[in-house]
Amino acid sequence: MNEPDLLGSSDPSTPEECGDLAHAQLRYCRLCVTATFLLTVCCIPHRLEAFRAAPHPNDPSSSLQPFRRHAAPFQRHRHHCDLSAAPVDVDVVEEKAPPPGEVPSYYYVSTDAADLTDVEWCERRRRSAMDEGRVEFSSPAEHIAFGRMVGYLVWVTYDGRQFESFDDSPTDSAIKAYLVNILDDELRLRPKSALQHCVRTDAGMSALENVFLFDSNCRPDIESIVRRFNLKGSGVKITKMIKVLDHLYLHELLDSCEFFVRIPFEDPQLVTKNKNEISNACAKFTGTIDFADYTSAKASSTTRTVAVQYDEATGGLRFICEGQDFLPDQVAMMAAEILSGSKDTPLPPQLITLRSVSLNSNRLQNVAYRDVKEPLPAELSEAKQERCGDVLVLSLNDAQYDRMKENEGALEVQVRTSIGKVAYLRGWKETRPDGKALAKVLRREDRKRKGLPDEEAEAAMEDPQYKSSAEKRKEAEALLDRLRQIRGSS
Repeated sequence: MNEPDLLGSSDPSTPEECGDLAHAQLRYCRLCVTATFLLTVCCIPHRLEAFRAAPHPNDPSSSLQPFRRHAAPFQRHRHHCDLSAAPVDVDVVEEKAPPPGEVPSYYYVSTDAADLTDVEWCERRRRSAMDEGRVEFSSPAEHIAFGRMVGYLVWVTYDGRQFESFDDSPTDSAIKAYLVNILDDELRLRPKSALQHCVRTDAGMSALENVFLFDSNCRPDIESIVRRFNLKGSGVKITKMIKVLDHLYLHELLDSCEFFVRIPFEDPQLVTKNKNEISNACAKFTGTIDFADYTSAKASSTTRTVAVQYDEATGGLRFICEGQDFLPDQVAMMAAEILSGSKDTPLPPQLITLRSVSLNSNRLQNVAYRDVKEPLPAELSEAKQERCGDVLVLSLNDAQYDRMKENEGALEVQVRTSIGKVAYLRGWKETRPDGKALAKVLRREDRKRKGLPDEEAEAAMEDPQYKSSAEKRKEAEALLDRLRQIRGSS
């Protein structure tokens, strides 16, 4: 009988040889596992000793202590931010932090940041920006990264009868889902579930004005986004859109909201009082009152400040509610009691409309981006300038950025020390509304209103070259002229 090879290279031909081979391979595997285990055990004491000898980052004697917050920029906002993806028009450039030691004064790092927790720091940063217009930084890296993530406030109007819910459905049958699905095509939402709203409306309830807020690291042309959104579908229209500081809470900007309730005088089951009785009943719900009977058990506070008026000119009730805790079902119950004396049968949401939303003007001004023109060196005079709070945001092209970094950043230091808080965005280029895309959408809408087939379907039925390039160019120019007229009239 041939002696079997331990590595199994020989070809066993009998059952005895197969058994010897399997036994030899098993012993070889056990030997490898034992050697690996012994090697690991021998290395562990050396690794533990090196770990104990290394200073902890929180140790005052550690050289990393002055920059422990700088070591992971924006780690405190990791559940909000996603800086891994570059914006559409702005390239994320990792700028090197200063070497360990004293932080330069032009980075404006707060001396109290190291003593606060992440939650406390976020609260302080947000409050100081809203109330004082002052943006604080916990590290040079947070200063350098400012402006890459921005917030967008969106004013919308919508017909609630075309949607099944407000935000309970993942499909386009919900108002918020419809907004997210369309906005995500234009602006990457970070994350998609972070779309905030001022006032929640019930299914079937319309809004003449409601405000939404989301964060994104894209910086496109806002006018183009609004026009393209409004041309894509029906039921929801954007009336206004502005850039604001990131990581805001919308309810902290809200002052009040107004609901309008249409009185169905034609329905005797819903309205049992005359106009004088209705006007007198409004006084019961006007003032700072405890609305525990009209508030769910989950509410943190039942005290509300509300003003209710009967508007005879419009034939309805006006509810002006302070704060953000007032919900449409409360309005429906109070309106039912005013009109019929009982809140057991609330009014249907189709009779209620969110008329307006009022934001705090001072806070909004402090956190909104606005175009400015500060005196800058000639090399940066053509850069786009914006201010958010007390921070000047400069959007630079590649040539301007390279010029600023020459001579060990002498120009950068000059701008930071002369102006104050400055943030740079590299790779910026001015974007304009896409005229061809808008013309194509307008042309498609015109054909749809006229009942004509789509151009591509018509071209497929006929000759693919059914129009010459010159004719297409003339048609596009005519549509662009029409678009300019629409912009001028608006």
